[in-house]
Amino acid sequence: IQGVTSRPNAAVTQGLVGWEGVGGGNNTIDVRDTFHDSMLNQSLISPVTIGNLYAEGGYRLNRLGDAELYFESMVTRRESYQNAKRQLALDYAVGSPLIPANLAWSVVGRDEGMSKGKDVGVRAFTLLENRAHQDVDFQRHIVGMKGDLNVLPEWRYDVYVSHARSDGEYRQPQFLKSRLSESLDVIKGADGTYRCRELAANPGCLAAPALSTDLVAGKLPADWFAYVSPMDVGVTTFKETVAAVGFDGPLFTLPAGRVMAFVGAEHRRSSLNDLPSEASQKGDLLNYSSAAVTQGSDAVWEVFGEIDAPLLADLPFAQSLNLTASYRFTDYDSYGSDSTYKIGLVWQPTDWMTVRGSYGTSYRAPALFEQFVGASSGFLNSTLDPCNSYGSKDANIRANCAADGLPTDWSQKSSVKSITLGGAEAGLAAETSSNLTIGAVLRPALPAGWGDLALAVDYYDITVKNGVSLASSENILRECYASTPEEFTKKIGLCRLVERDKNSGNLTVTTSYLNLATDRVKGVDYNVRYVNDIGPGALLLNLSVSHQPSQLRKVFASDPLVNQAGFIYSPKVSGAADASYVMGDWRMRWGVDWVGPMEGYTRLKFDPATSIYNLRTPDYFVHHLSTQYAGDGWTATVGVRNLFNTNPPEISANSLYSVVGNSPLMSSYDFAGRTAFINVSRTF
Repeated sequence: IQGVTSRPNAAVTQGLVGWEGVGGGNNTIDVRDTFHDSMLNQSLISPVTIGNLYAEGGYRLNRLGDAELYFESMVTRRESYQNAKRQLALDYAVGSPLIPANLAWSVVGRDEGMSKGKDVGVRAFTLLENRAHQDVDFQRHIVGMKGDLNVLPEWRYDVYVSHARSDGEYRQPQFLKSRLSESLDVIKGADGTYRCRELAANPGCLAAPALSTDLVAGKLPADWFAYVSPMDVGVTTFKETVAAVGFDGPLFTLPAGRVMAFVGAEHRRSSLNDLPSEASQKGDLLNYSSAAVTQGSDAVWEVFGEIDAPLLADLPFAQSLNLTASYRFTDYDSYGSDSTYKIGLVWQPTDWMTVRGSYGTSYRAPALFEQFVGASSGFLNSTLDPCNSYGSKDANIRANCAADGLPTDWSQKSSVKSITLGGAEAGLAAETSSNLTIGAVLRPALPAGWGDLALAVDYYDITVKNGVSLASSENILRECYASTPEEFTKKIGLCRLVERDKNSGNLTVTTSYLNLATDRVKGVDYNVRYVNDIGPGALLLNLSVSHQPSQLRKVFASDPLVNQAGFIYSPKVSGAADASYVMGDWRMRWGVDWVGPMEGYTRLKFDPATSIYNLRTPDYFVHHLSTQYAGDGWTATVGVRNLFNTNPPEISANSLYSVVGNSPLMSSYDFAGRTAFINVSRTF
């Protein structure tokens, strides 16, 4: 219960009679275990069931250039769910007959929407199970014709039309603020039972349960629970139709060989209709923001061409030199037009060395959901204010909350207002990028019987401008208040999206799909492959390492560029290695994935020598082992992932990083632990 941190206990006869503190009895020391075992049943990885049906076929016409009519059809259904726990806070108004007499006139805060304008006398928290479901039906069908282009010798054509459709439904029980408010506003009848005060206007209203030990323990009347938390259902429909035509063949012949070309055109039209529930649209979901209908369509025309030209061949220091060049013109109904291109060279001076390089650009309009997401507003739980009791939190949070003029024991009494703008409404721009790669492949000749060795090194420099991203209100608050005092006071980065009222201390967060000003990554990929016949089979060794010493990012154009390489979530180095032995139809494989060390001190400007926090993760290795049989149309694989059950590294709990337990939440970390698997497939 907020304010007294107590729970019902009839054995307590002193102090707050009938209630025990968090230490049990009259003890108010926080020693009571507040972790419930059922919280371990929450889903970290969503269970998914997928059904897939695929068919393809063709028919030769023996005309129109030996044309072939062909089709492809795929139908998929995906069902997923997540088990979770959610906290329900019931605001009993001052003087409510549902409150025990000794608490009837206590006051813990102002009305936050459930006590009909009255001060809150008791705020009771209870932990409840919650399961969300998603069902998605997807289908795609393609019909086309391909054949020889008789008017141009050795040229071929391919023309097709495709249509795809996705129908999704998402649902979960949701508490309705309107029903909770009505059910908490009760009167006591002559028979001692409670009924809703506005029962005449809402005949289905059921009175909320009185404050009790069972309520705090999550044991709620089934009929009341069903009334205040009906199933909330939303549906999403996506459609896309594509018509494309392409031609390929030789243009002319150079001394080194024929110049090949491909030209084509494509038209795509897509539409999206996301329809949240009526309660969601009205903002009636407890502790959830409202959601507007997201509806829109877009279309794009593209024309493109590509050539592959052998410039040199069979010459000293030029066994081959090939040029590839491509061009694409893109015209969106929504975001206008742009031209992109790519140029590449592959030079083989000797039979054991190849040098390659390319430079290209790209252009992408925001996706339909990013463009047309409906504007919405709502309220987040007041506990998400980073400044609540900030006196014991990170140094940066203490400094930033103090800069807001708040006392160290600040407690937010009002919900955090969250405003979400539609992408186009927020001025969302198209994303562009450039990509430079330079590399070499070495295939040295080894002595007879030593096998084959290949080494590849590739440097890349990728710059993305106006990359589209969405930050949740919770993440914006967390990252803003964990930023350095200089970044906070100058409103650099995500702090531009946070406002605090100087008088009341209330928080407002504005979020939307936004454009990141710049993302630039420079790095080198190393790959080694070795193959040799040993005994009755062949040994295959592979090693790949990625080194990214420069990972520059700035959110807004006026922000400074920050190199995030080596920060938590952004390792400088990572890699993978595997060894396989193939003997006939059998393959045995051992593999290891590697994530390099990371740290969070630089981002927070903490001195690791004096900081009380552990914000450093060591090298992380995960091993895998499997055996596969493939023969007679059957493929069967048996193996173990994370063979040694290696746990992800842990860091100190803090406000900046999302964690599972105390491990940074990263896709490259394995949170499932040692897992055995069997895969069996059959081809017909």
